[in-house]
Amino acid sequence: MQRDATTKRGHHYYTSQLTTAENTFTVGVAEVIDGKATTYVSCVNETFSNICDPRSVLNKVSSFMTDRSATEQKVNNILNEATDNTAESFKCSVHPLLQFSDVCKKEIVDIEKDLKIKGFGNERQIFSSTENLIRTISKLIYKDGTGDPLYVPTYLREKGIINIPIVSFRGNRFNTLFFNAAGTFFLQSHLMDYFKTSKCTLNFTENCIFNALQDDNILAICRALGIIFKVITQPYWNEAVNENRNALQMEPIYQLLIQLLETASENPSLLQNSIQLLPGPTSPLDPATEILFKPSSSLVAATESFFETLLYKIKGKI
Repeated sequence: MQRDATTKRGHHYYTSQLTTAENTFTVGVAEVIDGKATTYVSCVNETFSNICDPRSVLNKVSSFMTDRSATEQKVNNILNEATDNTAESFKCSVHPLLQFSDVCKKEIVDIEKDLKIKGFGNERQIFSSTENLIRTISKLIYKDGTGDPLYVPTYLREKGIINIPIVSFRGNRFNTLFFNAAGTFFLQSHLMDYFKTSKCTLNFTENCIFNALQDDNILAICRALGIIFKVITQPYWNEAVNENRNALQMEPIYQLLIQLLETASENPSLLQNSIQLLPGPTSPLDPATEILFKPSSSLVAATESFFETLLYKIKGKI
């Protein structure tokens, strides 16, 4: 049985699925009043009651797959106790990446308030200035109703950048913030040259990017997110999506992730040096990684400060 909860526009929903050896079936999706374990259990029972006697199915469940929240573990325990079942509890390996992204987004908003970083979008900007920059650069490269989806990629290819390290936010949920932050930091000097030499008047999106790229604090936040991507989230993501690795085999990787976060939280500067998630030799650095780890006297102190803050929040989600 797989279960998950989500909140959309102020409404909280809970869903259940059943997987057999051949197929996966969605049992139902229902709106719930809160995120308590007892509420989730009632939702599961009510959803199954529309089809059959809940106990007739729950007694046959061999395992649960949920995210890593304590609430879901309580639901597992209650369902097992109510049916005298001993279903195993497995945790989704990629959910931590979503949680890391969410807490970083919220923390960056607070960081920018403390630093009095002004917004570079319109007055109704719903993201932090850093996230707004990362998103608008994605729009600049990918056709999304705005931006400049032809000229910038052409310019970057002329500069020898064939594989642009930016992905579209549409259709990419996991790790996108960290990946694009690394790409944003790498492309910063190239984009500034492009804007300065452009013979056309910059549009609204381009002006937002041009102004934000001149703020050292925003660049330092992007650098911090980018290094977190290279050292933590990307290696973990590669292991989590490895089709040859099952849920049980991910547990040691998750423990390494915990150890790395604890070590990096105590000494954030290690992220800029030799620390890594997995043991073994390191791969040759690509150009984007070289730029990220290249010492910059104007950004090192700020980057370490942001590391400390962001890692503390990330560690709290483990």
